[in-house]
Amino acid sequence: MNIHRILNQLIQSNCYVIFDDGDSTCAIIDPAEQYSERLLAYLSKKNLTPEYILLTHEHADHTWGVNHLLTLYPSTQVVCTQACADRLPLDSGIALTKCRTQLPPHYKYHVNRIDVIIDTVQFELPFKNHYFHFYPIPGHALSSTLITLDNHFFTGDSFLKFPPVIDKRRCSREMYRQALCRIDELAQECIQQSGTVWIYPGHGNRFDYTTYPISEVSFS
Repeated sequence: MNIHRILNQLIQSNCYVIFDDGDSTCAIIDPAEQYSERLLAYLSKKNLTPEYILLTHEHADHTWGVNHLLTLYPSTQVVCTQACADRLPLDSGIALTKCRTQLPPHYKYHVNRIDVIIDTVQFELPFKNHYFHFYPIPGHALSSTLITLDNHFFTGDSFLKFPPVIDKRRCSREMYRQALCRIDELAQECIQQSGTVWIYPGHGNRFDYTTYPISEVSFS
């Protein structure tokens, strides 16, 4: 399984493309460049068509590229939790405040459609000969979700190598700590089976969980 990171521009968050060698379809996690230029160039280079777009939470620095991709690939299915689907119309533009000067006045954004509410299919999604598993971990945002594929953990903004950002309107530091504990619990189970867990955060480089466990996270 190949996992390729693309840095979303303007917002500087991570998008991930997941595919098998020789296959023509892929899954995309958190596309957040408005017109996805770098992502589209990579898909063209690899001759890939998105089968799924998976969202770790509703913030625009993880979703901004969804609508444009759907205009180009209308059969692609957008997948998230019910909590994320509920929050998308309300919060998805919040992260765009950092680049307002490059957008039209009163610009608003929300994801146009969700195709699969993962709660209704027992929080798992078949992909090739594998399964994506979805674990709600509210803390950074109310809809924050850990997405796993074997020993690859896509944590969104719930586990980063710098102090956490918490939506204090709806979440709390204690909720974030509980989210980290849940990640640790799942990571330890996975390590017993596979020997390591790779963390793919929403910002920053991937890392081996055994070299940076949740005990390293600083709230200062």
